[in-house]
Amino acid sequence: MTIQYINPVADCLTPMNPYSLSIESNQPATIALVINNIVDCDVFMGLVGDALRGLHPHLTIKSYPTRQITCADNILMDQIAAECDAAVCAIGHCGSCTAGTVKDGIALVERGIPAVSLITEVFWDQADALARSLGWQDFPRLKLPYPIWGTESGTMELIANQTADELMPLLERSIADVA
Repeated sequence: MTIQYINPVADCLTPMNPYSLSIESNQPATIALVINNIVDCDVFMGLVGDALRGLHPHLTIKSYPTRQITCADNILMDQIAAECDAAVCAIGHCGSCTAGTVKDGIALVERGIPAVSLITEVFWDQADALARSLGWQDFPRLKLPYPIWGTESGTMELIANQTADELMPLLERSIADVA
């Protein structure tokens, strides 16, 4: 019997899709907050939405709870794509919710909606590997400190404000930024 070893860091067999979606931050737009069912995600994303409104008053922020930890269903993704100009998906805070958050973002990108997934630092490598395996190596992700849930409200608000500061440059990315 021959044992075959598979290299877990081998080249990806999935062709990479170039990410080229963007919005203009000085134009009115509707931003979806895709909120998974992880602990405190709704609270954190509410704070992110408040911070985004404060920085960009011309943006409309709409919340879309997925009511699950894993990826949202196609009906919700289609609704978001029909109603919004861009999306922020959150939170990758554990294994299954990280996979769901990345898949939600990519599902919206594949529908033509610029998206960013928020992933905690502990699960960053998992998110990177998943995005790469799905053919979206340069799909925008934003690294958050770990943990988010269970942190005191002042700390969560600081993280949300910093997150809002960093979101628009990721949503405004263009082909030139990733080439």
